[in-house]
Amino acid sequence: MSPIVSICIPTFNGERFLRQTIESVLNQSLDNIEVIISDHGSTDRTIEIIREFELRDSRIKWHRCLNRRNVEDNWNSAIEVATGKYLKLVCQDDVILPSSVLQQVQVLESNSEISFCFSPRDVIGPSGKVVLKSHGLKIESCVYDFQSNIRQLVRSGTNIFGEPCAVLIRRTCLINVGPFTGRYLIDLNMWIRLWEVGPAYFLKECSSQFRVSASSWTSALQGSQALEFKDMLNKLEIRYADIISKSDLKKGYRRARLLEFARAIMIRLAEVRQ
Repeated sequence: MSPIVSICIPTFNGERFLRQTIESVLNQSLDNIEVIISDHGSTDRTIEIIREFELRDSRIKWHRCLNRRNVEDNWNSAIEVATGKYLKLVCQDDVILPSSVLQQVQVLESNSEISFCFSPRDVIGPSGKVVLKSHGLKIESCVYDFQSNIRQLVRSGTNIFGEPCAVLIRRTCLINVGPFTGRYLIDLNMWIRLWEVGPAYFLKECSSQFRVSASSWTSALQGSQALEFKDMLNKLEIRYADIISKSDLKKGYRRARLLEFARAIMIRLAEVRQ
């Protein structure tokens, strides 16, 4: 039987948290899944951990990413070999909650026009202690369309949809919009392109745990997020000048800078308190 969901885990020297990530994926209440772990040339114990799980569970497929230039190459390498009707990408230090995939699948199965489903997530520190509870939009579950809500995204200064672990994608929509691109905003760039071809669905139940630590990829890119967000806003303003104003752009960039500073403090505090 073909898997209904492909859960893709891109890895690179992820031994610190990878075991917990894989266990959370295998413990889903939905059994009909495949787990694709794409390694980007790890030199620590990452491969050893993958092999250990591969021997225990036939749903796991170990894949080597031969193109080792950028982070998005590994993300794309993982999804290229996926066969599921729906796709979820889970970074090597994040955790998904047991019922999250099933709940999001039910949304997409019931709403054929939806391109992706997203949910709030807890932000956790290195030990797994919650730093921010149910982080994300504070609205009721609903269809979330582009035209009505693009200004909210611009003015927010942040990724209102969340990290990959909080999102489930309809595979046919992803094929239509092409591969992941970007540096820091790899995920948000994709969410916007998917959003342009079909509405998203916000499911208010918390679905995952996004980990912050001094060694995380998010931490490594501190200092570039706000500038990349500004560049993205400028491109959106050109395409949607009838919806997005200069005032929206200024507010969005101002908030992006403040949130970048706050994120750096949160990461430092998370390391100290764990």
